[in-house]
Amino acid sequence: MSDQKKLFTKEQILTIPNALSLFRLVLVPFIVIFYVKDNILASVICIVVSGLTDLFDGKIARRFNQMSDIGKMLDPVADKVTMGAIIIALATRFKLMIPFIIIFAVCEIAKGLASVYTFKKVEKVSSSIMAGKVETFAMYIIFGLLFLFPKMPEWLSTTLICLGIALAVFALIAYLFYYRGLLKKHEQKDPEVKQ
Repeated sequence: MSDQKKLFTKEQILTIPNALSLFRLVLVPFIVIFYVKDNILASVICIVVSGLTDLFDGKIARRFNQMSDIGKMLDPVADKVTMGAIIIALATRFKLMIPFIIIFAVCEIAKGLASVYTFKKVEKVSSSIMAGKVETFAMYIIFGLLFLFPKMPEWLSTTLICLGIALAVFALIAYLFYYRGLLKKHEQKDPEVKQ
């Protein structure tokens, strides 16, 4: 059985951490709907619940030996879809979030393509790296402040949004170097895989 087929076994899919990641995806439309309808508290509660499930799915996976390649892919997808929804919601109030959407999308597509390319060459799903975790954590703080204080001074909202853009670009660069390192290691182990 190839590594790709092993990803889709019952044991890989039916785990509590994967269910939590799917639950986070279910919360995504509610984050936007509540925010657009000015029910900020409900939107923030959805984000907090999403963040808590994100925090605990990894702990549960390690504690009960439910780590899976599907989970390694699903968790960052849930992170980025949630992040994208928050950015779209904030764009209804902060105009600078519109270029943020474009930059965020380009960075995430580039990371996704690099990840798929690396997986095809190495045939191993890579875990998230520290730069990605720092980016996600910092983004939640930035977005939380923008959510809770929509009438903050423009200079402050601009500073926070620019910081978010810088973090997205930094994480992209860090991931590209990481994937390049994985490819080099793989080539050193098996010189025949070189193009």
